[in-house]
Amino acid sequence: MKPRMLQKRLKVVLIDDDEVFSLTFKKYLSPQFEIHKASSGVTALELVGQVNPIDIIFLDKQLREESGLSLIQPLRKACPKAAIIILTGDSDFGAVQESLIAGADDYLIKSNDLIPDVMLRAPIARRNAQLRVTAEENEKSPSLTLPSDNSHLTQKSYETYLQQAEKNFIEAGLLLCGGRVEELAAKLGIGRSTLFKKLQDCSIERKKIEGKIYEHSI
Repeated sequence: MKPRMLQKRLKVVLIDDDEVFSLTFKKYLSPQFEIHKASSGVTALELVGQVNPIDIIFLDKQLREESGLSLIQPLRKACPKAAIIILTGDSDFGAVQESLIAGADDYLIKSNDLIPDVMLRAPIARRNAQLRVTAEENEKSPSLTLPSDNSHLTQKSYETYLQQAEKNFIEAGLLLCGGRVEELAAKLGIGRSTLFKKLQDCSIERKKIEGKIYEHSI
């Protein structure tokens, strides 16, 4: 599948201690991204302070000296509007779940398809981040300052963010399970009927998931 070009050159930070991977990432994605590299948590936090505002942070799940997941909250505090995408070589569903629970906006598996996957997922991660920021800002707004007829806005935006997060989570699980609903239900510890209901509620079309699986297999 041919990568879809983004409309503007986004500013991103890549945090990864694998120099070969970092150079490859920069080589193929520099036309679309303004890429700044860091190899540790300390250098990453210094870097984001220098190059803010940042559109996307690509963060390796396991750095040599520390867990990448432990950096999510400090990075979020330093640049709250940036989308954080976890990079991992672990395709286990539990690893994906752990990353999303830790606060990542999305995840990517390090594979031969990484470059087109980055182009595909970057806009989705940015949308997730925008929903998250909107929900957080609305939560901070004193409810007394809102007109009575708009008192539902805080709760509504937060629910929209949660619904989008759940949809992304289920789509990720289906991709990892090869589209097999029964397998995903077993991993999540819920019944098939419950998962089918969630698929309907989240408007997830299995045919689209199967199409993505087919694209990655050819």
